[in-house]
Amino acid sequence: LRGDEVGPVPGAPGPAEVASSGVRFVWRAVAGAREYALEIVTEDGDRVLSRRTADTTLVWDGPLPGLPGPWRWWVEAYQAGGVVLRSPMRVMRTR
Repeated sequence: LRGDEVGPVPGAPGPAEVASSGVRFVWRAVAGAREYALEIVTEDGDRVLSRRTADTTLVWDGPLPGLPGPWRWWVEAYQAGGVVLRSPMRVMRTR
């Protein structure tokens, strides 16, 4: 990771409560990113969801196991040459 590379920045959802299904994840685009991976884990680090997309938005319509959370989520941006940039981790809860 070079100092001039900026990774994705999570937008939504934030620490505020969100619905248990139909959660819309949004993050800032990364220049040159070919694909993004959204990762969601439990408080203990168990993977709940891992999805890839070329977009900067992903809607998860399924129920999130282990309600009510909290969960931690982040996005990884995949660039040419095998460069992977990771966003800061975000915490989210459901109601």
